[in-house]
Amino acid sequence: MRRVNFTHANLQRANLIGADLRGACLAGADLGDARISGAKLEAANLERAILVGADLEFAQMTKTVLRQVRLRGADMSGVNLDGADLREADLREVNLRGAYLRVARLDGADLSAADLRDTEGLVRAQLAAAVSLTDTRLPTNLSAEE
Repeated sequence: MRRVNFTHANLQRANLIGADLRGACLAGADLGDARISGAKLEAANLERAILVGADLEFAQMTKTVLRQVRLRGADMSGVNLDGADLREADLREVNLRGAYLRVARLDGADLSAADLRDTEGLVRAQLAAAVSLTDTRLPTNLSAEE
């Protein structure tokens, strides 16, 4: 399904485990409660998509566009988000344990109650660009106060 166009598609509760969606357009799609673990989403466009409660464990999302995406309560543990664009994303209550966040853009993202423990590649400047860190669980090497 490389480069497939699912713009504004209703994919709620879809089973996309291990799917190859590299370069796909899922802008505005509803993937609420979808199972997307292990999927390849490199360079995909998910701008303004709804992924509330989705299972994205170990998905490959390098250079993926996730601007203004709604991910509240999603499981993104072990996800590779190297160079991903998460500007203004709703990441409230997201599990990002073990995720790789090098150079990921978090400008204006809401990370309230997100679990960022054990993340790799995350730096203070990324956290400083986020809009909210209320009750966020941070990696031991980072602190919300600095």
